[in-house]
Amino acid sequence: MKKTAALNLRVSPALHAPDAVNADRMTASELHAKLQRGLDDVKEGRVRDASQALQAFQDAL
Repeated sequence: MKKTAALNLRVSPALHAPDAVNADRMTASELHAKLQRGLDDVKEGRVRDASQALQAFQDAL
């Protein structure tokens, strides 16, 4: 069975996530590497408040 991942976000229609975070456009290896990097960040305390991260995302657009 093919492995899949679902990410459910409520994003304003004016906001679009870049392809770099679109799991549909990643190979299994790329997705695994990004997930592992995220887990490593959490373990090392490299995290931000969600509201600050969303604001930075919106500012970058």
